[in-house]
Amino acid sequence: LGAGAGGLVSSKQSGRRGAKSAMISEDLAGGDCLNVGCVPSKALIKCAKVAAQMRRAHNYGITSSGPITVDFPAIMANMRTLRSKISPADGHDGTNAAGAQVFQGRGIFTGPNTLEVTNSQNKTSTLTFRKAVIATGGRPFVPKIPGLSDSPFTTNVNLFNLNTLPPRMVILGAGVVALEMAQTF
Repeated sequence: LGAGAGGLVSSKQSGRRGAKSAMISEDLAGGDCLNVGCVPSKALIKCAKVAAQMRRAHNYGITSSGPITVDFPAIMANMRTLRSKISPADGHDGTNAAGAQVFQGRGIFTGPNTLEVTNSQNKTSTLTFRKAVIATGGRPFVPKIPGLSDSPFTTNVNLFNLNTLPPRMVILGAGVVALEMAQTF
């Protein structure tokens, strides 16, 4: 149950070894890592590192004819292109090819060995199993800080959809993506 790193690996490896295997994907295949975590954050970190190195290039005898500028929309477009190049490896077709059946929808346990998957058209499939892997990933936590709900804020779920560089940003939290974005922005 889940189509991120844990669900992908579990379902694909089971299928490759001849087991009857299914992966239930409520959201985009690839989970947090591909879509709102590891992959896009590393792409932005690389851009930030290159910009910082270019700003310090004079320390190494390298000069530029003008100031270093950052084209944020181009950086974000590049990040999305990199993410789309990686996505086929994590996609449903690749999981099917590995021998696992893919169900797109929300999975709910209905018994000790049964699970129902309801897709976006409200069609329900009932699956039976001997063993299940629950790999549903994480969700951003928005703390109850007075005034926060009245302020515009972003989480890692929508951060990588930005097209305009925020003039300033406060990072709340100390998770991996928060720490990476604190370095990047």
